[in-house]
Amino acid sequence: MGTGLYGALNRGPFAASFSAKLLFVAVLGAVPLLVGSLAAVLADFGSSALEVGAVATGALLSVLTWLILIKALVRPLAQTRDALEQYASKKTLPQLPTDGRDEVGLIMAHTQRSTALLEDARRQRRTDRTTDPITGLINQRSAVRRLGQDILRAARDGRPLCLAMVAIDNIEELASQYPQESLDELSSSVSETIVKVIRRSDWVASHGNHDFLVGLWGVKADAALTALGRVATSLRDNPSRPVTLSIGIATVASDQAPDVAIGNASNAMYKARTAGGNRIIVDL
Repeated sequence: MGTGLYGALNRGPFAASFSAKLLFVAVLGAVPLLVGSLAAVLADFGSSALEVGAVATGALLSVLTWLILIKALVRPLAQTRDALEQYASKKTLPQLPTDGRDEVGLIMAHTQRSTALLEDARRQRRTDRTTDPITGLINQRSAVRRLGQDILRAARDGRPLCLAMVAIDNIEELASQYPQESLDELSSSVSETIVKVIRRSDWVASHGNHDFLVGLWGVKADAALTALGRVATSLRDNPSRPVTLSIGIATVASDQAPDVAIGNASNAMYKARTAGGNRIIVDL
């Protein structure tokens, strides 16, 4: 974004002071008046009317020159105003220079940095509304929305759909033995394993305290059982920190509400946990 006269003066001795730029412009604006006056004095017109006309012309040119220069000099302020209006209406980040050293340059720099910080905060709030801060997975609200979309797609395409609830066994005992940070690391590790094992077409979501929802698109219960079995085996056989899981799998009907499907998967998971954990139960 060019700043015209202001940018040109920023490369000279007036870079650090906007007041000095204004004074310089005022002097430039007075040049036509001085020239006109000098011409009137030096020329032997023999007519006071001609002398007055020369001075008046010089004065008019001086005013016009001064106005043009002032408008050019304050152009960055108009650009800053336009940039703020653009960001407020369309959330388009401005492209203002940030290397100015005078008052106006600092205004542009602060405006650029402030809008960038506002945009980062706005995007972070949007992310926080859809993801779990511990695992980085989509959160429960987003999972309900995604499951609803999958149910509609399954009904349209005539494809099967399964939903699994995955819970870490003995989480209450672990909570009494380890600090919260350690449990958060455990949840992150479990979520990463699930994501690695399942297909890219499937999805994983955080569901409350150290529980996970897994949506398995286009598969029946037996295939879902195989996929979640690989997850359970991978975590159980981890030599550094073995973890067992209670997993409930439910088939999702094409006319089922998302909360009903989640309830069915959750009930199956509780049956697995009540039976001692470290197992998978399928609710057909």
